[in-house]
Amino acid sequence: MSYRLTKLIRSLTKEEVRNFKIYTSRFAHKGDEKKLVTLFDAIRKHDRDEYDEKLVNRLFPDSAKNSFYRLKNRLVGEIEESLTQFHKDKDHEFELYRLLQLSKIYAFKSDFEEAKRYLEKAEKLATNSDNYSLLNIVYEKILTLVHRTDFPTEDYIEKYKENAQLAGLSMQNTIFQADIVKRLRLSNFSGKESEVVEQFNDHISRLQSENESLNSPEVQLQISAMIRSVFLQQKDFQGLLKYSIDSYEEFKAEGIFGKSNHEKKIVALVWIINAATKAQKPNLIHYVEELHEALLEYNKLFYDKYIWTYYQSKVIIHTFSREIDAAIELLERVKEENLMKDNTNHLIFTYINLSTLYYFKDNFGEAFSNLAAVILSPDFKELSMEWKLRITLLEIMLRSDNGDIEYAIGRCKEAKRKYKSLLSEEAYQRENQLLKFTSQLLRKPDKINNKVFKEDLERFIAQSTEFEPGSNEAINYSFWLKAKIENRTYYDLIPNIFDVSV
Repeated sequence: MSYRLTKLIRSLTKEEVRNFKIYTSRFAHKGDEKKLVTLFDAIRKHDRDEYDEKLVNRLFPDSAKNSFYRLKNRLVGEIEESLTQFHKDKDHEFELYRLLQLSKIYAFKSDFEEAKRYLEKAEKLATNSDNYSLLNIVYEKILTLVHRTDFPTEDYIEKYKENAQLAGLSMQNTIFQADIVKRLRLSNFSGKESEVVEQFNDHISRLQSENESLNSPEVQLQISAMIRSVFLQQKDFQGLLKYSIDSYEEFKAEGIFGKSNHEKKIVALVWIINAATKAQKPNLIHYVEELHEALLEYNKLFYDKYIWTYYQSKVIIHTFSREIDAAIELLERVKEENLMKDNTNHLIFTYINLSTLYYFKDNFGEAFSNLAAVILSPDFKELSMEWKLRITLLEIMLRSDNGDIEYAIGRCKEAKRKYKSLLSEEAYQRENQLLKFTSQLLRKPDKINNKVFKEDLERFIAQSTEFEPGSNEAINYSFWLKAKIENRTYYDLIPNIFDVSV
């Protein structure tokens, strides 16, 4: 069972649901049209799914399941159409596709002059947005009309050739960048893929011969993204921060950013913020507020998609300024006002952050309450195995510190069994080691005084990377073990990185 319709409906935001209701108001709401809305509301409001037999029988008492399947497929189509209509102004590509469709329609009607007019508008839009791949399609369509209209054939043949070169270069960069990102993720950004740097340098050298191509804003932004990925792969956060700021400020000064590539401006700011956090630089704050300003631009075009980064950055600043109450207050407001309710991942991270913040204050009741909201959520099963493992480890550490020994031991056994395959991979040996150490400490707390065991812990800590705020470890494994060795609280070891008031 794919549950395609159920997942589609439950993924809709409040605004998308409202738009769908307006979109379907054109129906008379009789017969199958009424059933269409009834099916939507049953799944959306009453926690039903498309395989609920009672729901099927309610809509089609005569057990006409084929009719129900047709209704489901039609509802999927109607939702997809409403989404297309709702988001049509959010990206220039949507308008380009619309212009191409209109041109095709008028070509079918043999109104070639009107078809030509739409293609000219599409050419202008694609050119202004450096969308080489779609511009290629526009030129192909134009050249099919040359014998029907007065298009200047030679001019468009030359334009087509020049754009094809840029489109090819852009495609190479896209493929190369995708390969780098994939390899980094497979290595868990461990810094072990050193040949990536050599391949990247070779790729850039080849690009140097295409000086005119490098002047294209789109290609410059692609190259910038690749360079950032290499800095990240090398764990060179100082270099990443400097490059991210320099390239961003340069692009901004040159006026490269606009509505058509506004998301890339936001992504560039996110890179600066993340790099500044990992490099532990207080100048993070300026760019956090600049990110917020960018999110408000163009009628909040990408606000919903990236607002979590803004909140998360503010929480990090509060946390590592030792302003725990302020961080909790911010996230409780996010939770109470349902600011993240339409994004499951962000909502989960809100609860995880609150759990760790309450842990810092020794408020285990609230810490477990927020963590339980994640683990017991129906969306937990949709998370990756990696995140499930890390959330499980977080629960084990909290249970251990709260003295829930038997429960924690049980969770350790379960984790070893459930995540056996993942824990055997090299990229997750850190998690594997933590689980082994914790299991031994839970069974024999006095083992912390064993010389050999303590040396193993100290070796693990010494071989760990430098502390990174905002890393995948909600509670830093090394600091947590170090707190055990030194008989201190975990919070005592948290550094005061941002010694400023937010």
